[in-house]
Amino acid sequence: MTFIIAIQSSDSIILSADNRAISTDSNQKITIHPQENIGKMATWNQGAITGTGDYVTFQRMTNKLKINQDIGQLPAMLKEYCSIRKNEIGMHEQIDKTVIIYSYLEGLNPKLQFIHHDQGEIIKHDLQENGLQLFMYKEEIGDILENLKQLQKSIKPRYCFETNEAWMSYYLIHFSEIYRTQSLHDESVSSSFDIFFQTAYEKVHKHVASC
Repeated sequence: MTFIIAIQSSDSIILSADNRAISTDSNQKITIHPQENIGKMATWNQGAITGTGDYVTFQRMTNKLKINQDIGQLPAMLKEYCSIRKNEIGMHEQIDKTVIIYSYLEGLNPKLQFIHHDQGEIIKHDLQENGLQLFMYKEEIGDILENLKQLQKSIKPRYCFETNEAWMSYYLIHFSEIYRTQSLHDESVSSSFDIFFQTAYEKVHKHVASC
C-alpha cells in the first residue's frame, strides 16, 4: 500500500513513493505504523522499480529483478509471486491489487511502464508522454486535486532546465507539497518519500524527509 506519483516527459521520467509502514495480520486486519518508515523503491541497472499493494510480493519481485535484470519477466513474476503469497496468507484484496511500476531505457529514452491484474490476466501499460499517473491505497484525492492538476500542467522535460539541480528542485516543490498535504488527511501516507529522476544518461535517487 503505497502512494506513488509517476511522470513521463519527452526526455525523462520521475517516480516517487512514500515511506509509511503498513502491515496485515492473519485476520486481514490492516495496521498503520506512523512512527516507522520503510523504503518502497529500488533501483536496477536501467532505472527504478516501486509498487503498491502487497509489499512482500513487491520485495520478492525486486530481488529477482536485481538478479536477472530482465523486465520482460515481470508479468510472469507478478502472477507467480501473487499465487505464492495467497498460499501463504490466504486470499487478501491487497494481493490482487498489487501494481508494479518501473522505468527502463528504450534506446536512450527513459520510459515508464506498470503492470497489474485485470480479470485474472496480467496487463501492461505504458505511461504516455507528458502523462501523470497516481497510484494509492485510499482513492481519495480531494485535498490534492488542485495540486495534481497544477503538476500535470507544469510538466517540463529536462532540456528546459540549465542544470539537474534546477530540474529536480522544480519538481521537488510540487511533490513535497502533495505528499505533505495528503499525509495530513490520509494516515496511510507519509509526508516523507523517495523520488527517482532519470534521463538518458543520469539517474538520481533522493530521499525527502518529513516536513
